[in-house]
Amino acid sequence: MRISLPSLAVARRRSPSLAVDEADRLTRAAQRACPYSSATRANMDVSVVVNGEQV
Repeated sequence: MRISLPSLAVARRRSPSLAVDEADRLTRAAQRACPYSSATRANMDVSVVVNGEQV
């Protein structure tokens, strides 16, 4: 059985009270700690979007 995974993941974060760079830093730290992200890290590209802006 072959399972196809998406080739792109988008990490979206809405944090109007945080500066974009701080929200980006926190989102990337969470991504490093996430077991799903760890399992797929080498298999897909990840785009980080903070408050509607790609960073």
